[in-house]
Amino acid sequence: MFEIDIEALQAEFDRIVASFGTPSDSFVEDTERWIEDNSIILQELNGGGGGLEKVFLTVTTFEDQNDGGDRNGLSLRDAILRAKADPSKEYVINLPAGVYELSIQGNEDSLFPSDNPNLPGEVDDIVARTGDLDVETRVTIVGVGSGSTTINGTALGDRIFDVRQGGLLSLSGVTIEDGIAENALDENGSSGGGIRINTGASAIINNSIIKNNSTAINTDTDNNNGGGIANFGDTEIINSIISGNLSGDDAGGIYNEGTLNIRNSTIAGNFANAAAVEVIEAGGGGLYTFGGTVQILNSTISGNITGDAGGGILSQDATVSIINSTITNNSSQIGSGITVLGADSPLLLQNSIVAGNLDSSDIEGFFTENSSYNLIGDGNGIILDGFNNNIVGDIVNPLDPLLGDLQDNGGYTPTHLPLRGSPVINAGNNEIASSQVGNSDQRGYARIIGGTVDIGSTESGATPRSALNNPIYRFQNTEIPGTYLYVGEEERQSILNNYPKFEEEGFAFSVATQPGDGLIPIYRFQNTQIQGTYLYVGQEERQSILQSFPQFREEGLAFYAFGANANQADSLYRFQNNNLPGTYLFVGQNERQSILQNYSNFSEEGIAFEAAF
Repeated sequence: MFEIDIEALQAEFDRIVASFGTPSDSFVEDTERWIEDNSIILQELNGGGGGLEKVFLTVTTFEDQNDGGDRNGLSLRDAILRAKADPSKEYVINLPAGVYELSIQGNEDSLFPSDNPNLPGEVDDIVARTGDLDVETRVTIVGVGSGSTTINGTALGDRIFDVRQGGLLSLSGVTIEDGIAENALDENGSSGGGIRINTGASAIINNSIIKNNSTAINTDTDNNNGGGIANFGDTEIINSIISGNLSGDDAGGIYNEGTLNIRNSTIAGNFANAAAVEVIEAGGGGLYTFGGTVQILNSTISGNITGDAGGGILSQDATVSIINSTITNNSSQIGSGITVLGADSPLLLQNSIVAGNLDSSDIEGFFTENSSYNLIGDGNGIILDGFNNNIVGDIVNPLDPLLGDLQDNGGYTPTHLPLRGSPVINAGNNEIASSQVGNSDQRGYARIIGGTVDIGSTESGATPRSALNNPIYRFQNTEIPGTYLYVGEEERQSILNNYPKFEEEGFAFSVATQPGDGLIPIYRFQNTQIQGTYLYVGQEERQSILQSFPQFREEGLAFYAFGANANQADSLYRFQNNNLPGTYLFVGQNERQSILQNYSNFSEEGIAFEAAF
């Protein structure tokens, strides 16, 4: 059993505190090391304490600078240069609200092809300082929100990010716009107008928008794929929008040859400039995957266009599964919703809408025999009506799914909501939905209303409050009575199995795990002066703590809830333990009354947020 020597930890912390006033680098280094080594929750988040040390930076200038320092303000490029020079650590870069216009030109693909005789160090140094932002280490970029923080490449003449082998880019709360990939010499150089993820690299794109990016048009090369994103590595897209991107060749929105997971996202209004020919060569207005693996869950693919095949999706010799998604209003000459090339690589389609697409049949190509519970407008004889509970029309009598326009129906991304009388309502399979997409639809609202799940990405009749369907459990730190920790199911199991000092007190309240109408993010901080004690706050208080209370260390986004006095759910009240200032308890109305009457050592501070009981 894992045991903690509290006296030894306290002695070490006292030694660090006593060193206050010594050179700041030494003090900060000692303090951060102590926290990383001894925070139970941070150890869990970092894989049992084996994760890389994190370095936190805040960008302080909107200008594009490349000196690698902060003498004239720390730019985004400067921060990434620091990360490049220090690969043993993970860099977390905070991007305040505003527009960061990249302007230091220099297309490394043209200047330094793969067979360039220059020394790698020399080439890498030049490449990192000009043109796109090269990520070769672990870099996390956190914006205020996609509507507030923007990285713009209008003046750059290059894509925005190039994630190279061994690199991991995590984006959150950011808009990536107006990048362009062109005039490249290497094999994949002109792919990925906004972001390119190379072989051996990874990216996580969360709560972000990738828009109005492009690849080269009318060039002699034929690899101008992926107007928004080109993925040759491993990429996950969550709660994000890929829109208005243009490819000079194939894949207006996203091009994939690697592993791609898309969840709770919308790919809309992208254009692939492939021309129609007698033999299908390419296309993919929204997404084109050439080989690779793709999983699409709870997502919308709408209004994408190509002159060739697969207005929404083109899959060629790839492993693709699409669950509880909506594919509509896309346009192409062949298979305007989905086109699948390669009989040996059929596509799995379940609980999904592929209908209302334009200029050709909704589907074309090869689908698995267990594709089921779908609504297909014109099945083209490929998926048959009634087989595996599929609802399928034909060219003479195409089915109308009765969907509303693509718009804000709640949640983070635009969606098509089923209208009254839609045949997709209560027509899906609950087991498929529960096992594949969980208990929320694309918006974060309840996935099953009325007993049976709807086909498609959104659930008819779900309300904002229904998004609060993820239980949070309360634990008390038995070594520091009167202090508490609140966690979701996954972390709960880890604590029960590994950390006996935390005693479970049971269900506390329910929250949302993704953005939704009126929901606000709630962040978790640990009080480093009293190990194992935590505080949960909204965005405004978070900024105040980051600026003024260094004893609280941010551990990240905990969950989503309604703000105080939103009148959408049940109020959670915050109490501070007077015997241990800086430690907190969050309770509902009934427990609040008991505390006010019986526990004078707790002081009420007001409503923290609203959740569900």
